Formats: sequence, C-alpha cells, structure tokens
Amino acid sequence: MEELTHIEDGLAVLKRGGTYHARVKIDGKYVYRTLKTGDFELAKKAAQKLLHKFEFSAEHGIPINPKTFGDVIDDYVAFREAENRHKRTSDGMLRQIKRVTRFWKAFAGERLVTMVGDKELRDYPASALRAEVKRETIGCHASRQRGRYLQHSRHLGRLH
Repeated sequence: MEELTHIEDGLAVLKRGGTYHARVKIDGKYVYRTLKTGDFELAKKAAQKLLHKFEFSAEHGIPINPKTFGDVIDDYVAFREAENRHKRTSDGMLRQIKRVTRFWKAFAGERLVTMVGDKELRDYPASALRAEVKRETIGCHASRQRGRYLQHSRHLGRLH
C-alpha cells in the first residue's frame, strides 16, 4: 500500500515498494518522479528540490518531460512536409532532409533533446556518414552500370 504525505501545496511524497516518489502538481497536472531513497527525510528534501526545479522550468518555458532528439527530428520533418505541400520546400530539399535526418536519428535519436548539444553532435562519427554516402554512391553507380548493360544487351540483340 502507498503511504502519501503532503509536504506543501502541490507536493506530496509517497512510498512504493520501499522507495519514495514525489508527486508534484505543475500547471494543474501531477508529475511523478522517483526520489531513489527509502529514507523519509532525504526524500522530503529531494522532493522540495524537485518542486523548485519544476517551478523554474515552468517559469522559463523549459519542458518538464523533454522530448527525444528523434521526436524533435520527426516534428521537423513533418513541418517540412507541410511546407512542401504548400510549395515552400522543394521535393528535392525534402528528400535531402529525410536522408540526412535518418543518420542523425540513428546516432542520437534516443537521447533526450536537452542532452544533445554541439559537443555531442561534433562527436558524430564522420566515418559513419562517409560509409553511408559511399554505400549510396556505390548503389547508384551499380544501378547506372546495370542500366548501361541492359542498353548494351538490347543493342546487341537488335544486331543479331
């Protein structure tokens, strides 16, 4: 059974399976977070810290439940697709955006967007990008060669 203790307005601490959790009311909604302790006094202090952190985030427009980098990329691609439907983004540009975002999602898609900055993006393995571009180029080259072979075969067929 959960034991719920109100600490202050909009903040309560409850114990689940030996571990305390905070219940914080922000913008009329309850948000739950583990406090990773079984000690009530430590849980109470951690809950108050969490409340202040959430209040600061709400005040400054920082999301309490940040999205993953992949979610942000998906939102961006959806925005550019809408722009494409209104003829403000070309078909070629949309294809390029989808191609490039595929690499970024594979690299950092599961990370929280708040945890991805310039340093993490600079760490993106350029060799992985070069390898992917090389595979696409080889695939394109092979496709062209196949087309030439078929043309040549048809031409030879006409001569016989």
